[in-house]
Amino acid sequence: MKFAYSQWIINPSIESINFLKIQGVNAIETGPNFLLNYDEKNIGEIAGKFRLEGIEFYSSHAPFGGDNDLSQLNTEKRTKSVAVFKELLFRAAIAGIKCVIVHPGSILKNDEEKRLDKLRLSIETLLPIAEKNGVKMALENMPPGHVGDLSSTIMKIVDEFDSPLFGACLDTGHANIGKENALIAFENMRAKIIAFHFHDNDGMRDIHLPPPYGTINWPALAKEITKYNYDFPALIEAQPWNNASPGQLLREVEDIFCGCKSKIQ
Repeated sequence: MKFAYSQWIINPSIESINFLKIQGVNAIETGPNFLLNYDEKNIGEIAGKFRLEGIEFYSSHAPFGGDNDLSQLNTEKRTKSVAVFKELLFRAAIAGIKCVIVHPGSILKNDEEKRLDKLRLSIETLLPIAEKNGVKMALENMPPGHVGDLSSTIMKIVDEFDSPLFGACLDTGHANIGKENALIAFENMRAKIIAFHFHDNDGMRDIHLPPPYGTINWPALAKEITKYNYDFPALIEAQPWNNASPGQLLREVEDIFCGCKSKIQ
């Protein structure tokens, strides 16, 4: 299995790119600011510099929080949010990004079914834009108290839209602090997973520890995931433990999955 490194802020300097290359990073997920704050020419040029050194921009996280909520009930605010997501999908294509990670909604203060109906309307608008630009959209399971905090809810929405460019993102840390554990969430979502966010925690807080420094049963989870031939890099959505290097982070996660694969074989 391949793995991606979280590079929320992109530093396009040769020194920064060479550092990632030396560390063994060959795929990254970036934050939305790279796509929304740079002009289109720079987006293409910067992504091209990384590609020349063998580093793929696999995914980008879409904006979230505040008014960046595709399920919000306020029509005017939701329309503005959809417009931002449209621009993000267009710019993702310029960067060669294959997948945009989408939060279904923010903290749940209203009826979830009403919020999910608004989410459906947003996806109906955005999915044709994604398909036109050849960019996948992955709906992520959320922490408790947010819209979409159950894998069954995520799958219900994903299954309603018959598109190879719309699927699920399994966030292991979110599942670990919710009503499900990460293994159950994986089993429910595995048929439609097009992105992974791997991180760990203490079972109570969404603190984005690197695997395996929390309470997730990584050997059991990795054993199940490795049974399937996912052909995209899974994002390690955490920083290295105790200020270790990105290379150390990648090696530790690779060891979890390689060990499980050898046992299966």
